[in-house]
Amino acid sequence: MTMSKLAPLVLTSLAALSVGCSDVDSFVPVDSLGGPRGALEGAIVYEGPRPCTRDGSVVGAALVLAFERGALPPPDGLGTEPAGLTVVPGATLFAGVAVEHAADGAALCPGASEPNVSASATFAVAPLEAGVYELRAFYDRDGDFNPAFSIFNLPTRGDVAGGALENLSESLAGARPRFQGIELGTADATGRRVLPPTGQRVSGIAIALGRVLPLERPMFHVGAALAAGGAALPSVALTSDEQLGDFNVTDPASAEAALPRARLRAGLPSEELAAGKARPFYLPVADPSFAMTRFDRNGDGMRDEGDHIPETKLVPSLAPLALFTKLDLATGGRQVAPLVVLEGLTILDDLVTTALSKPELLVARDELVVGLRPSVVCVDPRDGARPATLLVSRETDAKGRPVVSDPTAVTSALSKRLGRPVELLYGCLPEGHYAMNLVYETGQAWTVPNEAGVCAPSEPMSPDGSRCGSRARLASQSAVLTVAGPRDAGYCAAHPTPSACLP
Repeated sequence: MTMSKLAPLVLTSLAALSVGCSDVDSFVPVDSLGGPRGALEGAIVYEGPRPCTRDGSVVGAALVLAFERGALPPPDGLGTEPAGLTVVPGATLFAGVAVEHAADGAALCPGASEPNVSASATFAVAPLEAGVYELRAFYDRDGDFNPAFSIFNLPTRGDVAGGALENLSESLAGARPRFQGIELGTADATGRRVLPPTGQRVSGIAIALGRVLPLERPMFHVGAALAAGGAALPSVALTSDEQLGDFNVTDPASAEAALPRARLRAGLPSEELAAGKARPFYLPVADPSFAMTRFDRNGDGMRDEGDHIPETKLVPSLAPLALFTKLDLATGGRQVAPLVVLEGLTILDDLVTTALSKPELLVARDELVVGLRPSVVCVDPRDGARPATLLVSRETDAKGRPVVSDPTAVTSALSKRLGRPVELLYGCLPEGHYAMNLVYETGQAWTVPNEAGVCAPSEPMSPDGSRCGSRARLASQSAVLTVAGPRDAGYCAAHPTPSACLP
């Protein structure tokens, strides 16, 4: 059954439940939380493939993730983790559905030709602070979700996605989903959203699951690192005062040559394939590729000529997006505030080919190129009213040409995406290590470094670096982008990294 045929089924099921958002004040346990908190609750309606079973049980679970609108995950924002998460076990979701079990307890999954099933269950996400939330959800059909590990904490091919949607039928047919904004608390005199002393419960929220994801996550490793001009580098790197050469955005070939770049290859390098598909990783290493499409940059639900990079209308914006997020090694590689993100430029073959690509682009590639813009966005995810900072290392390229030719257009587009004002500054980039992320429009992503390449404190690395304790170490999954010290210390003294981009 196609997604377009699924849409009326889900719509009918939701209508039968008669669910709609309604605010109900209630007491929420707060003694150990330091103040009132809120809860979001409602019903999940599932229309999709019959679940898999193993050892007499239904495999997988439905995951509901609450994101505050000031910290949405890519590609809609720059948030890194949900404000709340709840799990509805598969046995609960499919309690009213007849499922089959293998006599010997082996895994049993229905074939693609079998009819879809309908199922429903209630959910609640709590405790949450005051804010405006979006609920995103998916059914982990293969049972590989684990929120503690980045290589297992997002949906994979065959999982069934959805959420609390504004454009339900269009999303189930393949359009980019638009999620409802669900309010907890009200704005006080200063504009800050606060909860009543008793806390708050918003009930009657409808979550629809029905979009079967056709792609695996965009797993990758670094194939090569290139300096501006094309010289090979030992690793992916920029300097904090990086200045582009001849960055002429009206000449794609010239602009590409002016950018430092990274060549990212799909999957794992050949020497890691055997370890990658074995325990404890079980990674989908066969025939990896990137699905490259036009990215709906302006969020209007269409892929057209309006979806271009901020620098010029001549070059379209492509997915998967490439995002580089600064790591805080003092907190185990996480950074809460400020979030510092460098957005790369996704390139199909070369920038000329990218410029000539059509809105209906859909091609598979085993390699893509990412241009490294010497700029970062700094944003405090804890304060949705606080402006974000767009920090660009230099105001001009080496030829004296403005790096940001239309500051108003760039900051306006970024402000719309982040849901907050954006201030443009010029100065040295925050030094340190940055994680590399590739993100599809579905929100499916892959990040390095990750647990496959990094040893935990309890897993001593072997002398040759091939193992972490008793398990294999995939060295390709430990790569980072390094923003190193400046070439010109005097420039950074005169143009220091602003406080908005520092811990």
